[in-house]
Amino acid sequence: MDCGEDICEEAHIPKTIYKGGNEIPCPPSKQSIGRFGWGLLHTIAAHYPDDPSDDWKDKHQRFIHAFSRTFPCKSCGYHFHQMIKEKPPKLENREQISVWTCEMHNEINAMLNKPVFPCTLESLDLRWRKGKPPCTATINNL
Repeated sequence: MDCGEDICEEAHIPKTIYKGGNEIPCPPSKQSIGRFGWGLLHTIAAHYPDDPSDDWKDKHQRFIHAFSRTFPCKSCGYHFHQMIKEKPPKLENREQISVWTCEMHNEINAMLNKPVFPCTLESLDLRWRKGKPPCTATINNL
């Protein structure tokens, strides 16, 4: 994706710089914003109701469209908006929106030559809702 925005200029600096013993956090990179964005979308989908009301579906639909329009990387947001116009979100239940989100993410990953993730509810729940050890361990068990 061609992008002339500041967010697209990848600085090859650490997430945090230390100067004179002081921590100076740097703005997130395009890649980290993408990871944060997908993490948010997947987590929201993982906690979507199994039997959502029409109002809930409408709010989620509007959120996804607003997310695509306000994403910091405008070319990424535009591309995501075009994708959701072609394949609108499936909002009937938690499984549908979770799988839809995974499929959209996999389309982007495939374009970027990144690995794709299995889009089954079981694998998505394990990653975005339930976790697996050590995420599920209690503090005493760590």
